Amino acid sequence: MVLIPLFMSMKLHLDIAQIGLIITVFPIACVLGSICGGSLSDMWGRKKTLYIFIGGSILFSAALILASDWLLLAVLYGIIGFLQGGYATSGLTMMMDETNPKIGATQFSIFTSLGNAGMTVGETASGSLVAMLGFTRTFLYSAWFFGPALLILYLIRTKKNLRKGKK
Repeated sequence: MVLIPLFMSMKLHLDIAQIGLIITVFPIACVLGSICGGSLSDMWGRKKTLYIFIGGSILFSAALILASDWLLLAVLYGIIGFLQGGYATSGLTMMMDETNPKIGATQFSIFTSLGNAGMTVGETASGSLVAMLGFTRTFLYSAWFFGPALLILYLIRTKKNLRKGKK
């Protein structure tokens, strides 16, 4: 997400007003995605919701390579914001569910810190990746980055599944 404003300026040659308009779409969509992600997490369960939102993020992150004008970029950026809000909320609810009530705040802060560290490393590396690979490959590889997250999610055993005797 750090690269999008640079992409808008360097590749699409958008002016500052267009860039500002597109940038405002992301947080609004993220808020809506958070509300939807929380509701779906309660209805369908945390892991299923995460699969859906992360799977969608893979597709739409890769679709950024197709953005050739400001309107398509605004739509894709809004969808990515919605999906990010959804998987952030459902991921946080999963962390909340797995937190031990006796050490709740400490354990939850560790989970959250690990998630924030991953985001920070990705955002920090993105500038170097664009310099080495270009925007198209960086957007494509960012979509591939979600694959290991799905694998990790598959391997996580939640308290709910352990109580029912499932793996």
